[in-house]
Amino acid sequence: MFKYSFLLVFLGFSSFMWAQNNEVQQSFTSGDYDKCISLCDKMLEKDKNNATANFFKGASLVRIKEYKKSEKYLNLALENKFQPAQPVRTHLMRAYAGQKQTKKLLIDLEKMAEGGFAGLALFNNEEFKYLSKDKEFERVKLLVDKNANPCKHGESYKRLDFWLGEWDVYVNNNKTADSKITKSVGGCSLQEDYLTSSGFSGMSFNYFDPIDSLYKQTWVDKFNNVVQFKEVKSSQGYLQMQAKGSSGNLTRMTYVYDEEKDEVTQTMAASQDQGKTWNPTFKGVYKRKKVK
Repeated sequence: MFKYSFLLVFLGFSSFMWAQNNEVQQSFTSGDYDKCISLCDKMLEKDKNNATANFFKGASLVRIKEYKKSEKYLNLALENKFQPAQPVRTHLMRAYAGQKQTKKLLIDLEKMAEGGFAGLALFNNEEFKYLSKDKEFERVKLLVDKNANPCKHGESYKRLDFWLGEWDVYVNNNKTADSKITKSVGGCSLQEDYLTSSGFSGMSFNYFDPIDSLYKQTWVDKFNNVVQFKEVKSSQGYLQMQAKGSSGNLTRMTYVYDEEKDEVTQTMAASQDQGKTWNPTFKGVYKRKKVK
């Protein structure tokens, strides 16, 4: 009977605490920071180490620009392991910036970046405006940007970037198709949209695969022909890929960029003897469309 009564009391207390935490969060989310602070104060009277109360009070103080006061509560939230920790740290960064504690801000921000922090939206807050011309801040901000957009900065993702743009495709000096090469998903994919004058269309999806460190392409056309290519070798302005068909035959595709002419030559060849000999099957010259 005693255990049963204790369980009821515990469950009742837990429900009360959940309701209290929920009300605190709702007041913060709705922007009623004064109410949020008041609710947090009541919770902190009972337990000064309450991680939730410390976080929401500290965060609310940041929102009303009481930067100095906010530090105490945000640090207590960290000490008492509020989860997730990232919102606590980002509010601390705002508190430092609001007080123009640049050195402290940059040290902690760089540590966050080294830990994988990718929250570029943090810098949209007004507290960071005074740092717009600070070179050291720009350096650390770049570290965060590299976490947020790895493909935009990594050279491995740019092996086919010379192909970007809009092109007229020529075969035997005759224009046969239009091609548009674009990047998407933060620079992690490169896509070709290909359309011939006869109405044939196809699309290729190109990307660097970090699992095996190879560049790859998936080609799909209007007849549902699907080909998977994998990098064989690459260098500046050059990429060669290879695909293996269901019959075991090989297809080799090579891109070569002529920087002087600003043209890309795409050649294809087929092999029926495991690559011992190759027979040319296609040669297209991509000439950049002139801006009208």
